[in-house]
This record gives sequence, C-alpha cells and structure tokens, in this order.
Amino acid sequence: MAYGWTYQKNGLGLREDEFSWQGSVENDPRFFVRRSKDEPEKVTDLLFGKLSDDAVEPLLAEFLRLSGGISGKRLVFTSIGRRDDSHDATVATFGRVVRVGTNVVLLSGRLVKNSFLDQEGNHWNAVLELQAADPRA
Repeated sequence: MAYGWTYQKNGLGLREDEFSWQGSVENDPRFFVRRSKDEPEKVTDLLFGKLSDDAVEPLLAEFLRLSGGISGKRLVFTSIGRRDDSHDATVATFGRVVRVGTNVVLLSGRLVKNSFLDQEGNHWNAVLELQAADPRA
C-alpha cells in the first residue's frame, strides 16, 4: 500500500507528517481519517469508504487513541459538508457523524453532552461537546 503506512492487527494503517496523523484501512482504500497536530480536537477528514458504522467505530476509536486520545472539551469533525449542499444531505451526514462520533467517545470512556452544526466559511462542522472526564469537574 501507500508509503509510510504502519498497519495494526485490526487493519488500521497509521502514518504522520509534520501537520497531522492519518489513518487508513487495508480492506477499503476509500476509508481515510486525518487529525490535526496543531488542533488535536479536530478531525479534518473522515471518509467512511464502504465501511459500515459498526466497522468504522472501533477503527476511529483506535486511531484517536493512538494519535493522542480524546482529552479536550470538544471533538470537531470539520468540513462534513458544504453550505450549499441540500438540507437533507447535510442532516444525513451530520446524523451519521454524530452517531459514530458519540459511540467513539463512549469507547474512550467519555460522554457527549451536546452536538451541533457549526458553519465555518462555506463548510459545516459537526461539533461534539464532551462531558468532563471527571463528572465532578
């Protein structure tokens, strides 16, 4: 496969450059995930490929764990759609990203307390606000 990828037993491929960590999977070349090193709460790319949500969730959870975990107050999936996309397409994509993201956050031992769409330029971001790791905090 692509140069620089290191594959885990579960098929998750990892590599990094100066700006980001990236993930792929051997059995679906269209699955891709990227996380910013400058803003690790941001997942800048999430392409599901042909994988089901049940297949994506453990891969994404492992990717986030191996690239620093989830430690902030938010997890943001950037550019999940364009502002001029249809309402139905935006809602469907947002729903899938929130469903998968919420389950991934749960796998990491955290909880999502709120989710919303946030406009950034001509794109929509899916924002998951997280409950503090210690509920007393």
